[in-house]
Amino acid sequence: MSNVWDDLKDRADDRLETDLLPAIYAAASLETEEVRDDLRAAGVPFVEMGCHPTVEELGLAADALIALARREATAIGAAGGAAGAIGVPPEALASVIHVLRLAQRLCVLYGHDPEQARGYVVMWKTVAAAWQIELPEEMELRVKDLPSTAASQLPASKEMAAWIARKVATRAVWSVLGKGIRWIPGMATGISAYAANRRMKSQGRRMKALLQDMARDAAPRLLPAPPVEEAEVVEDDQ
Repeated sequence: MSNVWDDLKDRADDRLETDLLPAIYAAASLETEEVRDDLRAAGVPFVEMGCHPTVEELGLAADALIALARREATAIGAAGGAAGAIGVPPEALASVIHVLRLAQRLCVLYGHDPEQARGYVVMWKTVAAAWQIELPEEMELRVKDLPSTAASQLPASKEMAAWIARKVATRAVWSVLGKGIRWIPGMATGISAYAANRRMKSQGRRMKALLQDMARDAAPRLLPAPPVEEAEVVEDDQ
């Protein structure tokens, strides 16, 4: 059984890497303005020109987006589980795309535009955080001070994205394979749905934590103002 298991993993991993790198961003990516329009239509506060919600408000909005993503992940897991072992590659790829789109929505929520150089890097770092992938130190240094130009003109950021995508492909396959439940007829659907929901919950929390930390470090104006009673009163000596 172990050889069959390893062969299935290798085939799924190879297929994901082959399909993922050339197509995933172009096919699955959401336009930034489309995400903004959806957030406005839903009445969700997000960072944009003239609008700077507090970190607390952004956190609540992020929780709502993550909750929606969890429901959608449940459906993806159920569909993949119903297909059994042959549904592993499609479900893994769907999971990768689902995380990518949530990362894009969360990045836009926190004021990062994935269609611009810096936002593109932040978005892929958010994807990496979701799958618990740490960037090599040399790669971090190369993308740390990117200029504000189109992402397509920045080989370093493209290389980082490809490196993360390859790592994600492997982790996605293993996360879907689980502990062999795909080989048990009649049990995969419900358990796969539950596992996908729990996985998205953890991934969403990690993405939110990264973006909240960045908001606190880079945009102090997003922090809630201190209560009035905490302000220090200086008396005039005269």
